[in-house]
Amino acid sequence: MFVSVAFGAFVCAECAAVHRAPPLAALTGVRSVVHDEWDDATVRRVLGGNAACNGALYERFVPDAWRAARAAWARAKYVERLFLLPGVARDADAPGGAGRRGADA
Repeated sequence: MFVSVAFGAFVCAECAAVHRAPPLAALTGVRSVVHDEWDDATVRRVLGGNAACNGALYERFVPDAWRAARAAWARAKYVERLFLLPGVARDADAPGGAGRRGADA
């Protein structure tokens, strides 16, 4: 079982493997729930996560494919930010953040 600290959302083992590799590791902060160490501040951050908001922004177009395809898709999702909803700025406040709405939103 794995969780993205940046998103406050659980991910499967296959996606965790992709997210723990560069360049995504620095953006999503995926950790093992069982095997990694957790300090109180990180636990609070995960518990206060915004998974519902991020799901609306990012959980579109998830490929049902092998690891290489998932890795390419994850880079497009998190590094290139290609799957943000219309009106969400590509220069989000923080890695893993939900982003800022444009002035017209």
